[in-house]
Amino acid sequence: MVLAALVGCAPDAASDGEAAGTTAVASSAPGSGAPPGSDSTARIGLPPVLAGRWCTRVGEDECFDAAEVLAEHPGAFVDESGPDDDVPGATVYAICLQDEGGRTCSMAETMILEFFPPGVAWDCDVVEVQRNGWPSCEPDTRSAHDVEEGRLVHLFNHQQDTVYHDAYPMYLVDG
Repeated sequence: MVLAALVGCAPDAASDGEAAGTTAVASSAPGSGAPPGSDSTARIGLPPVLAGRWCTRVGEDECFDAAEVLAEHPGAFVDESGPDDDVPGATVYAICLQDEGGRTCSMAETMILEFFPPGVAWDCDVVEVQRNGWPSCEPDTRSAHDVEEGRLVHLFNHQQDTVYHDAYPMYLVDG
């Protein structure tokens, strides 16, 4: 799938990974009966399972909410989505934060999210070291992935360091 090319680059350059976009809290109107953020989730092109506020439990304090993304980037849309070829059951979403004309988006204006539904494990060592040739994963986030729960990971747009920069999972906290 094309998204695999967006996420990984050859492990030979010397700069840290970078994540595009920042996110925070927002929700749908009180009493609407809809899950918080569901209107925004649909407007951006994400599935209902990603509605609400998702936040990390360890590592850097990071949250994702489609409503907040749309508040900061009103024209944001899902540019690409599909299964992760390396992690059966996981889905990758490339969100274009700024349309550069003709519904095209540069990597600098793209936010990459990966959703792991309950039951889908993540093992950076198996995927990125053994299969894709990186020397190591930093940090090792395996213990932060509770396979019993759905997780959302904000992937780094560029992997140009000598190690693979993994990201901590976010869990649904409001939705």
